[in-house]
Amino acid sequence: GITKLVLPQSGLRVIEGSAFYGTGISGQVTIPSSVTKIGSSAFAGLENMDKLVFAEQGRKYNLIIDVSAFANTGISGTLKLPEGLKSIGTNAFINSRKLTGILALPASLETLEYGAFRNCTGLESLEFAQSESKLKTIEGEVFTGSTNIKGTVMLPPGLQAMGNNIFGNLTQLEAI
Repeated sequence: GITKLVLPQSGLRVIEGSAFYGTGISGQVTIPSSVTKIGSSAFAGLENMDKLVFAEQGRKYNLIIDVSAFANTGISGTLKLPEGLKSIGTNAFINSRKLTGILALPASLETLEYGAFRNCTGLESLEFAQSESKLKTIEGEVFTGSTNIKGTVMLPPGLQAMGNNIFGNLTQLEAI
């Protein structure tokens, strides 16, 4: 399989659906700030892809992560999502069990779609941006099955719609 993926640092706008699905890429993938969309299942199933980095290069993102874009990957450690991220699609990171630590969601995020971080069993804490948050919608089951999330979750002001069972089976969660 491919052990290193080097994407162009400027000019690349869209990573199409299933672009790297089944390629066996391992190691780190760096997404340049020129990318505006990561398509459905673009990196899905890459169990040996162990790090995902968003490299800003002095330019703010204007990004959408589509359905199942990083589903069932081996991304490990803390995931730092970039400011400028607008939407995280249905099942975008589902079953990414090696994600650990804090998941910090940027103020630019407007929508968290169904099951986006479902079964990410290594996640321990959620941080929603409070100041200037644009988050309006959290669909159902976004964090269901991410059973190591504990402590208190502060939802941002301005939230307008919440789906069912967002925090299902999170028995260590103390308060929302």
